[in-house]
Amino acid sequence: MLNVVAGQQFIVCLSNWSFVNADVTLDFFGTATIQCGPMLLPVELISFSVRDDRTSVHTQWITGNEHDNDHFEVQRSADGEYWSSVGWIRGATNSQVPLHYAWDDQAPLNGWSYYRLRQVDGDGSAHYSNVEVVHHVRSEELRAWPQPCNGEFQVTGLANEPVLMDAIGRSVPVHCIPMDDAVTWRVMVLKPATGLYTLLDPIQEGRSIRVAIDGD
Repeated sequence: MLNVVAGQQFIVCLSNWSFVNADVTLDFFGTATIQCGPMLLPVELISFSVRDDRTSVHTQWITGNEHDNDHFEVQRSADGEYWSSVGWIRGATNSQVPLHYAWDDQAPLNGWSYYRLRQVDGDGSAHYSNVEVVHHVRSEELRAWPQPCNGEFQVTGLANEPVLMDAIGRSVPVHCIPMDDAVTWRVMVLKPATGLYTLLDPIQEGRSIRVAIDGD
């Protein structure tokens, strides 16, 4: 006995491996029905993937064929239990060739989050993809303290190890230690000298902050 819920669909395959002719009885209860013969799946989903693009979360998927496909919804969850639709893309309705789709979440959650596809047929019935997990660190305002410092300071708002430049644009050797919140770094200048320095975001061009070192 197989317990199912409303809306689920199953494909039953029988293999006559014994070469014996026999009848097979399938009993259905409630409102369940059976369809024999060729069956067109609404959408053949070849792949669904998610990746962090630093300022957004990029989702993409490929379909092999589509039958009566109305649209896709990109759904997001903070805990994998409660979901909300954050993106919407029109389907091809009917197609027998691979199609590529993509959608960017421009306001992703900070930290770990879950994504899945909700594919909706022309009659309103829905089907879901596998669930993908991604970790995103929200970009924050750059702040460095204390100011001035003696060559050791902390900077927040960076997902990657910062770069320190002196007043004439030369790279300054530093030792960086990531802190627990994944956006704060402890920076130690290896040969500190009094002056003004520029700390650069190694990923986002033009994002920087001034750091003052007082060696006295």
